[in-house]
Amino acid sequence: MFERNMALRIFTLFMFGMLGTQLVVTGFFLFSVLSKYGAYNNAIDSFNFILLYLLLFDFVIKYFLKQSQSMQIVPYLTLPVQRKTLLNFLLMKEFTNIWNLYFLFLLIPFVFKAIPEHHGYLSALLYILFFYLLCIGNSLLVNISNILLKRSGWYLFLPIIIVAAIVGITFIPGVDIEVGIVHACEFILEKNIVAWMTILLVAGALWKLNLSMMNADIYRAMQGKNISKSGASFRIPFLYRLGMIGTIINLELKMILRSKRLKTQPYSCVFIIIYYFFQAQLPHFKALYPNMLFFTIFTLGWLGVVMSQFIFSSESSYFDGLMSRKFSLLDMLKGKYVFYTSYSVCMLFIMAILVFTDKIDFLFLISAFFYTIGFVFFLMFQNAVYNNTYIGLSESGMFNWKGTTGNMFVVTMIGMIIPLATVMLIKVVFNETVANYFMLVTGIIFTFTANYWLKWIYSRFLKRKYRNMEGFRINT
Repeated sequence: MFERNMALRIFTLFMFGMLGTQLVVTGFFLFSVLSKYGAYNNAIDSFNFILLYLLLFDFVIKYFLKQSQSMQIVPYLTLPVQRKTLLNFLLMKEFTNIWNLYFLFLLIPFVFKAIPEHHGYLSALLYILFFYLLCIGNSLLVNISNILLKRSGWYLFLPIIIVAAIVGITFIPGVDIEVGIVHACEFILEKNIVAWMTILLVAGALWKLNLSMMNADIYRAMQGKNISKSGASFRIPFLYRLGMIGTIINLELKMILRSKRLKTQPYSCVFIIIYYFFQAQLPHFKALYPNMLFFTIFTLGWLGVVMSQFIFSSESSYFDGLMSRKFSLLDMLKGKYVFYTSYSVCMLFIMAILVFTDKIDFLFLISAFFYTIGFVFFLMFQNAVYNNTYIGLSESGMFNWKGTTGNMFVVTMIGMIIPLATVMLIKVVFNETVANYFMLVTGIIFTFTANYWLKWIYSRFLKRKYRNMEGFRINT
């Protein structure tokens, strides 16, 4: 374990070193790029014009990947140290956290080329401090979001809604948030004392809010008789109206959001949908049918494609306990299918925006949707039968391939290649319309017969359950 952890640390440092080097090189070239192609003649104003999007990107990255800090303090509460001192120390670690420093590798080379010529070196140093405080403020907001998420699963959507609302406001005619940020940053460059006092007041308010919420979070966790109640509050109540299926969906949400290994998988859907919208803006997107088909199916079924690899193996650490109780694995399969399909429905409504903007056709989108939740999910769910490897839920999800087997890789590849190849063959032999109707009819058939093929998968799993359970016990 020591050698493996040391190797992983060296590899991680090497990757961060490469990232830092690339950011430094990019910082040197960023001045020339923004001076020539930026929204303003002055490079620093052009940088401030995109500052909002950089901060939103920073927030999203930290929200999905940065670990929550509040509960790391619990083991130290038995020491003769005041809780407030411990909480302040925990927050002070943000000043040296790599998540608040990585953007500085890009910023420092750029700032010392863009600012001193117009505003002097002192303004350059103050601007670096300003950006650094913004990054720390993002971390404090992420910490608040994580604490709220522990109280209720509904808070998962709050940061997503806020980020989407901010981005949406920028597209409203007559609203120029970017220009307002440029003017606000001019006060920073001009060393305006009122601007700096405002920043410090906001930073202090976030700091005090974090202290208050972390203290309340620890208090809730330390109440022995309310621990189960606190954990139960992390749910979406209306799902329980669906009976056992709703209970399984709630448990699946809890497991994903609490597991280091799993939560990085579905969270990446944000980047997938953003990349899809970016692809859809390209003029050749509709013309290249294979490219459009692949990215549409991949975006619609991202959660099912990724999480189907862990249908049963995600419960491997306690699978013996499940099998020794009155618990139906068939209901688990149905619950996970409904959960993955619900995600695809959400993606369908988001991607419908592209239909109204004439980027993709409605027939193609609805056909790809049913084809994904029907035929593609049918193939992906075969992983439930063949994947018999142990998954450590508490292990890190970064650069962790433990639990990935050849069988799982083959099934996943088949689940993507066969549907795409079949549609492309029909498109070549006939035309695009026939291919779309083929996806629609095939998808509807597999969707409305899901109850039957899920039972078939369940019966096949039962035939080899002891072999799979033996695999689950390895390394537990």
